[in-house]
Amino acid sequence: MKYFIRGLFDTDGSLTLWKTNNRLYPRIYFSSISKILVRQVRTFLKKEGFKVTYWQTQYQNNNWNISYRLSINGIKMLIKWIKEIGFSNPKHMKKVEMLGIKPKFYK
Repeated sequence: MKYFIRGLFDTDGSLTLWKTNNRLYPRIYFSSISKILVRQVRTFLKKEGFKVTYWQTQYQNNNWNISYRLSINGIKMLIKWIKEIGFSNPKHMKKVEMLGIKPKFYK
């Protein structure tokens, strides 16, 4: 399951760095129109000890659709993610390096 989640986030997820109080704050983010997929990922991550925020939003794309979203926030959760799940996408790893996290944590 961890390899599936890594691939899912590497391709369809994002790692964003929010600037708050002149510091970068990491947020691992994923969204899908599949409620079942997002709920299953959330359930697994919570069982693994991740603090997961979950919500749904509506957007208009020729008609109204619902998107299900989750995020994992903060440096502690990012380090846990790197140790237990990891990233394979170089784009995400560059952002991790911007935070000063050493590559030794990469899975």
